[in-house]
Amino acid sequence: MIGVRGSGENPTQIGAANKNTLEQNLGPEVTDVVARLKDAQGSNNVQVEAVPYPASTVQDLAWDGTKKELARIALKGPKAVVGKLPIPESARNGAELLKASLESACAGQPIVLSGYSQGALVIRLALDGLKDRPDILNRIKGIALVADPTNALIGPSLPDDLEILTKRICTATDPVCNTFNVGFAQTALACWKDPNGAACPHTQYKPNGTKEAADFLNFMLELPSGPLQFPSSPQLGGNNPLGSLQ
Repeated sequence: MIGVRGSGENPTQIGAANKNTLEQNLGPEVTDVVARLKDAQGSNNVQVEAVPYPASTVQDLAWDGTKKELARIALKGPKAVVGKLPIPESARNGAELLKASLESACAGQPIVLSGYSQGALVIRLALDGLKDRPDILNRIKGIALVADPTNALIGPSLPDDLEILTKRICTATDPVCNTFNVGFAQTALACWKDPNGAACPHTQYKPNGTKEAADFLNFMLELPSGPLQFPSSPQLGGNNPLGSLQ
């Protein structure tokens, strides 16, 4: 499993006695996903790697070429900037590190990915950059994106063949992943003033959201092994056994 932490999250470790540096830099949300997945799969059956990218804070990102765009969102609503928010340098850095990790992962080993907030954007950027590498993408068995910044506002979509393997977890009032919710202005302001406060839904994904992510990845790992055959544009529902996952 490769995990990517969110904006402004400090490096953490899983368990005080665990000195494996590959399990640092996960952030609290992805740390919880990993811990739950290990409980389900068995600790020795899950090798964990983190992407040690800067994970710049939301406030820093606002000065990293996005301040004017963020101000326009506040004044005119998110529709004013659809497709116009620049990719933060922090996320680009993380995407390059994640691509390198995927390219060097042990051959034949199934891979699952989970990212929170900016970390979800990092995953999308990295996989978009690897869309011509089926040797890597075909090994990915599941992707859990928690509080993923709205696709329409920033960054590329996932390659089509990976959408069917992806679970997005986003609460209805989260201003980051559900930018078009009715209370966007109020929740966005609350998160800007106090990102870790109870009034900010973006930081309230433990334990329910992280459990949902871990359960999904565990389910995907339990599916029969072997290559899956995807149509060019996956159709959900009908006789598709994965249709109910979206």
